[in-house]
Amino acid sequence: MTDLNDFYEEAGLAKEWAKGESLDVISIDDFIEIICNGHGTCEGPCFSKDICGEEACACIRSVFPTPDHYETYKLARAFFIENLAIRTVAGVASERIPRGLKGE
Repeated sequence: MTDLNDFYEEAGLAKEWAKGESLDVISIDDFIEIICNGHGTCEGPCFSKDICGEEACACIRSVFPTPDHYETYKLARAFFIENLAIRTVAGVASERIPRGLKGE
């Protein structure tokens, strides 16, 4: 069972992270992998999410050094998913359109 000290500690960690002052970095290769595959989220009950909310829980803070990293990830991930969907639809459509109709 968690106590009040755990609550304050978790809230304090989230508050520090929210300042965006961490000097930690994430490699571009790791960042691209996370963009392509998603970062995942905590499954089931999460004390940190209950205290800090979905946008600053320990699961997010452990992957993204600052909120700016997380915001950049969300934009890049949305762009990736949108373009993946467009390419998928275009690929299926190009396979189904009779060859004689293309370019007419």
